[in-house]
Parts: sequence; structure tokens; C-alpha cells
Amino acid sequence: MIDKLKITEKITKIFLLVIILITIFVVIFNFFFNKKEKEVVIENEIKNFNYIQVESDIELFKTEFITLKNILDKDDINYEEYAKSISKLFIIDFYSLKNKTSSYDVGGVQFIYSEFKDNFSLKASDTIYKYLNPNMKELPLVKKVNVINIEETTFEYKEKEYQSYKLFLNWEYENDYGYEKECVLILMKENDRLDIVEKTNIS
Repeated sequence: MIDKLKITEKITKIFLLVIILITIFVVIFNFFFNKKEKEVVIENEIKNFNYIQVESDIELFKTEFITLKNILDKDDINYEEYAKSISKLFIIDFYSLKNKTSSYDVGGVQFIYSEFKDNFSLKASDTIYKYLNPNMKELPLVKKVNVINIEETTFEYKEKEYQSYKLFLNWEYENDYGYEKECVLILMKENDRLDIVEKTNIS
């Protein structure tokens, strides 16, 4: 009887080991060999500021990107208009999920302050982008962004105070699936560039 129990235990352990090995193999195979890479085709760029517009961006983003390019092409940059434009671009890209390929294809990251990008992407991948599947039908697409108000303020980071802009925005979708429609953004000016340093949802 004891021998039979030992044999049964061994068979069970072997079976579990085989299942674990198969699972590991499938995960490794999907990661390295069955992973569809998103081809990035740059259509437009603002080299001095490292902003890009790619082929997969929606038309509203492409139109606003031209507006941003015209603002930044001037010798004397209007920073309020600059703040409005990149805030719109961020909202368009971040909340338009219809053109994204996976939960890791987070939009609007290029407008986030460099030191906050990783945390922002991780949080987005674990929240609004968590269950994103490009085959889903009910995915949002931003059709209009409104800047309700903009005010000049300051933002303190690493014991240093920076000139900043606080913007109140709302937006509309082609179809309403219950996603966020308004927020407050704070953009920090460092050298000649503006970057988003804070996003607050309006409840």
C-alpha cells in the first residue's frame, strides 16, 4: 500500500513538472518567436524637441502635430499655446485606444517628463490599458479636445521651483464607452521645453 502511494506521488510530481515545463516553453516561445513587433513609421517630427508623429497616429493627432510644429518653428515661442498644443496631443494619443496594439503600447508618453515616463507607462499598462486588445470593438477614439482654462503657476521638483502651466481640459469621443472625459495637467518648463509632470482626474 505504501509503495502504491509513493508511485502515485511520483506520477503526480512528474505530471506537475511536465505541465510547468510546457507552460514555461509556451511563454518563452510567445515572447521571443510569436511576438508581433509594431513597426514605427515616422511621418513628421520636430527634431529640436524630439517630438514625433507616426503613421499609426489618428488624423486628429496629425493635425494638432502640425499646429505644434508651427508654434515651435517661431523664434519667439508662445508658451501658453505650446502648453495647450502638447496637452491636446497627449489627451488625443493617451485616450485613443483604437489604434494601439497592446497594453504596453501606451500613448502620449513622449509628452511626459523624462524621469516620470517609466512610472507613467507602468501605471497606464495596469489601469486603462490593462485589458487592451486590438481586436476589441468598443475602444475609444478621441474626436475633440477643449482647453477650458490655462494658468501660469510653479512646480517644485528636487527642491527647485520651475515655471509651469496648469491646464483644465475636457474631451469627446467618437463613441462613449464610459472612459474619462476631463482632467487637469501641469506642464513644467525646463530650458525651452515643456513636459507633463502631473495629471489629476476630475471626479
